[in-house]
This record gives sequence, C-alpha cells and structure tokens, in this order.
Amino acid sequence: LWDNGDPNGSNAFPLHPMSTSFDDFTTGTPWTVTSVDFAMIVSKTSGDFSGPIEWKIYADIGDSPNLVTPLFSGNGINLAVLPDLSGTQCCLSRYDPFNVHFDLDVPTLLQANTHYWLGLHLPNSKGSYWSTTFDNPTPNGGFTASTDVVLDVEDLSFKINGVAAATVPEP
Repeated sequence: LWDNGDPNGSNAFPLHPMSTSFDDFTTGTPWTVTSVDFAMIVSKTSGDFSGPIEWKIYADIGDSPNLVTPLFSGNGINLAVLPDLSGTQCCLSRYDPFNVHFDLDVPTLLQANTHYWLGLHLPNSKGSYWSTTFDNPTPNGGFTASTDVVLDVEDLSFKINGVAAATVPEP
C-alpha cells in the first residue's frame, strides 16, 4: 500500500527505550493495514534486538504527528527479523543491518486521501535505530522523540502492507 523507500545507508534514528521515531504517509483510497516492514540497524557493541515492537498511527497536525492522541496503536506480532546482507547500510563494521517485518495485532482501517504518521518504538531493545531512505514525495521527513525533545529528521525506510478497503457505492 505504501513504500517509503529502501535504506540509503546514510543515517538512522533511535527506536530504543527512551525514543520513538515517526514518518508520514498519505492514503489514496481507504486501506486496511495488516503489516509493516522497516529497515533497522543495531549497534554491534552496545545493541540488541528484542521484542516487542510497539506501533502507533497518528493524525497529522501542522505537518507533524499529533503525539497527544494516537488514532491506533498496538504491538507487532509474527515478528520476522531478516539480515540484510546487501551492503546498503553505512558503517557495517559497527552496525548489523536488518529488515524487520511484523503484523499488526489489530488490522487497521485508514480513510482515503488522509495524511498519517507511523510511529515505531522498541521498549526492550538497546542500540537499535530506524534506517533512513532517500528523499521521497511525502510532505515531510521523519521525526524522532526522546522524552520531551522532538527533532525533525530525514525520511525513514518502511513499507505498509494490507488491502484496499472496499468502497460502497452510493444508491
């Protein structure tokens, strides 16, 4: 349903216990989101990767996520972590790159022609980061939030999977 781009190997932003990162996407037709894929790197010296993955979908407010009230949230299930040995990540001597897939515990219906934000957080994982992607046509780059600080960052690498929701014709 949405492909924000492959990792560009230039940067990444935190997903570990004190941070959540976000990036925006826009629907064309109504969607039922069933799963998410994203690119991640983990520090070889101080990092680890362990579940759960917490996901949230936020409304857009002034070209940023409305962090006060998420529209939808849950935990990722059926987690699959696959090594990405393509060499697309920077600093491979210090970081291990992964492609991560998870299903949403609650498939989520999104409205047509709406600007949303996907937020990801790994509460039990240290030294884990969401990889950046090349600039793309979304209105904004990403954001990362750590306790009380929110920073504007680069676009982040993710894909949203699901099905187009059936529309009911007017009588």
